[in-house]
Amino acid sequence: MVLFLIGLAHSATGKIIYVDADATGANNGTSWAYAYKYLQDALADANSAEKPVEIRVARGMYRPDRSSTEPNGTGDREATFQLINGVTIKGGYAGAPDPNLRNIELYETILSGDLANDDIEGLEPSELLNHPSRRENSYHIFYHPKGLNLDVTAILDGFTITCGNANIYDWPHRCGGGMFNDYYSSPTVTNCTFSGNSAYYGGGMYNYSYSSPKVNNCAFSGNSAYYRGGGMVNDNSSPTVTNCTFTANSANYGGGMCNNYSRPTVTNCTFTANSASDGGGMRNWYYSRPSVTNCTFTANSANYGGGMCNYIYSNPKVNNCTFSGNSAVCGGGMYNYRYSSPNVNNCTFTANSSKYYGGGIYNLIRTYRSPTVTNCILWADVPSEIYGGTTTVRYSDVQGGWPGEGNIDKDPCFVKPGYWDANGVWIDGDYHLLPDSLCIDAGMDAGVYTDIEGNVRPFDYPGVDNNGELPEFDMGAYEMLPWVKVPMKFTPQALNCNSKGKWVKAHFVLPAEFTVGDVDANSPAKIEPLGIESDYMNVFINEDGLVEVEAAFERAAFCDAAGCGSIEMTVVGLLTNGQYFYGTDTIEIIKNSLECLAVLSSRWLEMNCGKPDWCNGFDADQDTTVNLKDFAIIALHWLEVRD
Repeated sequence: MVLFLIGLAHSATGKIIYVDADATGANNGTSWAYAYKYLQDALADANSAEKPVEIRVARGMYRPDRSSTEPNGTGDREATFQLINGVTIKGGYAGAPDPNLRNIELYETILSGDLANDDIEGLEPSELLNHPSRRENSYHIFYHPKGLNLDVTAILDGFTITCGNANIYDWPHRCGGGMFNDYYSSPTVTNCTFSGNSAYYGGGMYNYSYSSPKVNNCAFSGNSAYYRGGGMVNDNSSPTVTNCTFTANSANYGGGMCNNYSRPTVTNCTFTANSASDGGGMRNWYYSRPSVTNCTFTANSANYGGGMCNYIYSNPKVNNCTFSGNSAVCGGGMYNYRYSSPNVNNCTFTANSSKYYGGGIYNLIRTYRSPTVTNCILWADVPSEIYGGTTTVRYSDVQGGWPGEGNIDKDPCFVKPGYWDANGVWIDGDYHLLPDSLCIDAGMDAGVYTDIEGNVRPFDYPGVDNNGELPEFDMGAYEMLPWVKVPMKFTPQALNCNSKGKWVKAHFVLPAEFTVGDVDANSPAKIEPLGIESDYMNVFINEDGLVEVEAAFERAAFCDAAGCGSIEMTVVGLLTNGQYFYGTDTIEIIKNSLECLAVLSSRWLEMNCGKPDWCNGFDADQDTTVNLKDFAIIALHWLEVRD
């Protein structure tokens, strides 16, 4: 999520209005020195001005019941901010002494519904709605009522929206503690954080009746709802939600997001540690058909559908998503009920858990649903991957097996599976595929032509025989990318295992187009065919201005795993985009003569030696057979003393 922004130049056209709670000038909004102190005054000015208008707001806290005429606030819980068509409101400006600097993380601009400034910090999301310290809070930080008809030109950019509390059941004050978009209100909300808001419906945001805002690069965290949608509710609405995070929100139904008669487009979003009775991450209810693409559902929990719950004619299309570490009573990853038939393509379900059935996917028997699962991986979910026999599964890797065309039951070989640590915290994994995965090129054309990272599908992985047919799709959320071959050298070139020393190092030099940030230095490099991993990696710019990678392997582990003589070895590293880079070099291994003789004897007359290890180096003359010639070549090294 992009949160770092810099703004230095004034808009080429339109009026600019300035707001700074600490301004000491004339407070007429014409400059930073003369900025309005209250956002409500700037909104009133913008409402009457010729459009377009931009309002720039300096860091600080602004409450909806305060203005120049009510500097101490009215305490009116119905006080709210309202966006305006043709008006862009931008937070995150520094204020004095350099007011045009803009960084929304460093210069936080807060719109708060805590009218009495008495909210207790550290409350659990479930405590927010009825806590005594929040009884005087604004019902909504933003309320856009019927008839306002906001469109995409009403823009909110770079604010923290917090402490809204829609806690009475009268309409509209039961909905949308952070923002309530009512009847055809579809603003643009970008680079904003919705946190600590509460409501009966839609703690963070409630979109009602054809309200379809564009919500980009926003975070919904620690919001709660008594009924639906701790983070967001979409009720007969179809917003576009892109690059957003939903974290630790809670509700009875749909901890992160709840959709009702809605078709939102949800792309590149993460749902993490949300909780609910139904649908910890997302609940789709009554004829909802969201498009959910390139999203992750991680460590969410619920009674039904830890990651996602689909209920009553709800048929989401779920592409390139990962469901990992979610938990539920039934349906750890996904729960489908009563005529709900999601279409799930190129997704990865792993390490989800259910108390009873369907650790990966649960389909309630006798409720007329027929989900389809294509090109997916379902592995290490407990107690079972899929429950409910009407699921159509094709070209998928299902642990324990599942009937269907092209299905397999093989370890998918993830780069790094996720796990629960000793403190019960989910540590997510890396679900790229290792090169020996049988999921590579094992899928079919399901109409999904990019993967979760935006890489083009399909990529025909080198070395996989497709019998002359067109390239195949990989199973799971990640398409295997081409490896990048780069120059690599070992130091030392000749290793005497009886001498002193700590490391064997592999030095890579990457092509000119690579930067230091392109290398995943936190993932160890690996030596083939030895299978050992580097202890550490250094990534730096060398004297030629190129990226150099130094991977250090413990000398003792290297000597224990390697044979004797000259051995060609391939070292493989990982790039941050999921690709691998690799290099090949030959290193000469010198060991104690008796040790080499013992191993050589065990491999005597072994045949079919070949690249890359030539029978672990004992086929010294590389004629494909370990024999007397190889003994003579290796014996020469026993007389040498090298480092």
